[in-house]
Amino acid sequence: MSTEPDDFLLWIKDQTPDTWHVIVDSWDHNSDDRDSVIEWIFEQPNCDLGTAAQYFFIAALGLANEEPAQLSSGYRRKWHLMKRVADNWQRGHYLRNELQPSIQPSDVQYYDELVARREASGRPLPWTVPGPKLRRFGGRQANSAYYYEDCHLRLGFTAWKQQREQFGCGRDFPRCCQE
Repeated sequence: MSTEPDDFLLWIKDQTPDTWHVIVDSWDHNSDDRDSVIEWIFEQPNCDLGTAAQYFFIAALGLANEEPAQLSSGYRRKWHLMKRVADNWQRGHYLRNELQPSIQPSDVQYYDELVARREASGRPLPWTVPGPKLRRFGGRQANSAYYYEDCHLRLGFTAWKQQREQFGCGRDFPRCCQE
């Protein structure tokens, strides 16, 4: 499936919040050419809070302590998206909260320590998100027929197998495909 920016954005608009989560979870944060896809995802009220938190905390690792005016245009765009996600989160934009973000506790701890250091020095961050005691995320993993890696969207094995079974293959995988 094409992941060229325009094609991918059209396709993503017809997908579920679970598929959006899978894509954000494996997003290449160093690539600029597909950012319109995740920008669109984070503006949707049915984007899951776990998906938004996944992006926010990963982006915060490298960008939260930076001044946007000093960043390259690509990273400045990501900084502004990180801030927009935080603002959306703070104002309750993400109504859906079923999915568990797959962020490392150390990444969240780094962010919380950065917030504390910045506040102690009188330079608070230009956004707020709920503190550690107020953060609650859903507990389930995303359920999608797709997975996303290395800027490629692929059909997951289970969905592939079901699709093959419709054509009489896949019931006895892998022997069915060896004949």
